[in-house]
Amino acid sequence: MNALLLDERDLRFTEEYVLSDGDTMLAVMRSNLREPGLTMYDMAVKTMKRPEIQEAIREARKRKKWAQPIEFTQRSIAEDLERVYEAAVDKQDFRAAIMAKDAQLRALNLTTVKVEVSKARSPDDMTTAEIEAYLRSVKVIEGHSERVDNPGDDGSKPAGEAKG
Repeated sequence: MNALLLDERDLRFTEEYVLSDGDTMLAVMRSNLREPGLTMYDMAVKTMKRPEIQEAIREARKRKKWAQPIEFTQRSIAEDLERVYEAAVDKQDFRAAIMAKDAQLRALNLTTVKVEVSKARSPDDMTTAEIEAYLRSVKVIEGHSERVDNPGDDGSKPAGEAKG
């Protein structure tokens, strides 16, 4: 294509034509193509008859074909985060595993419930067994996540049970 034959409005027309899936009138309007005495329709017909415009449209279509957007869905993001979580657990990078699980819950529009722990500990200070027990205690229930305390896991009694 001889790009020297096309001015800025012609190039804009070809891009708009391809982006609008062949809507010539919209492309004329968006590219501001005008000639005295011509209607938008007449301008569209005249522009589309030019061989250099036809070539530019073919080139723009090729570029569009290779520039298709990547589609992300809620499900694909959650699946990717599950893989990140599993890889982090395999590497015993529990901080990353917890962050991946939290991001997964947020991606699924589930909320996390903050849990107060009597001894605030970083995953870096916990043993593998302690972290695995904590991760097993997080359960997704009808649109939100909550920590399910299992009596006896750490020797404490569940909330609401009388201390004796």
